[in-house]
Amino acid sequence: MLQLSAIRENPEDIIKRLAIKNFDGKEIIISILSLDDKRKETQKKLDDNLALGNLLAKEIGILFKSGKKEEANQ
Repeated sequence: MLQLSAIRENPEDIIKRLAIKNFDGKEIIISILSLDDKRKETQKKLDDNLALGNLLAKEIGILFKSGKKEEANQ
């Protein structure tokens, strides 16, 4: 089984090795790399949203502690 890191490091070599086995893997390898890029982008967005949620929760906690319940509810 091919590891994603090996495909990312040297996709042309992987394509050549697959061609030896009479398998045209160029489109599949390109698709794998594209999907991995999309996965990384989506993961970054998720991480950013989680970080923002944590920051907002912290700020709300501070507002509640300081007695600014109305402002915290907004």
